Amino acid sequence: MIISIDPDLVKSGVAVIQDGKIQALLALSFYDLTQFIEQHPTALYVIENVEYDKTTYIRPGLSRAAMNKVAQNVGQVKGTHRQILNWLEAKGCQVKRVAPLKGPVKQRAKKDAKYFNKITGWTGSSNEDKRDAALLGLFFQT
Repeated sequence: MIISIDPDLVKSGVAVIQDGKIQALLALSFYDLTQFIEQHPTALYVIENVEYDKTTYIRPGLSRAAMNKVAQNVGQVKGTHRQILNWLEAKGCQVKRVAPLKGPVKQRAKKDAKYFNKITGWTGSSNEDKRDAALLGLFFQT
């Protein structure tokens, strides 16, 4: 079983994948995620390495205040990422940190639920964080 995580401060996207198929997509608070990990200690955890890219890029059209908010949000996600990793390591879980997926297919699948369903076979509801977690678990490189 692969459990993939797209870290976020409020609720992280989580995908449960078995035999190459999505079994569940979840959005879990940090506390709920720790409880979920307790229930699945033998899974392979694939987590998006949000520290892979060290830079917060200037985004055209955003004010200085908006850019500062982006930087703050990135910092919060990085902190959550570290806490999730600490918890997984403390529990002795097998963890694979992967670089964020890139490219037009990933971007489209993250933003477009119908396209995501078409390429993954998923039929349930989802949001961008859940889809991102699923894409990580389905397409990470070993």
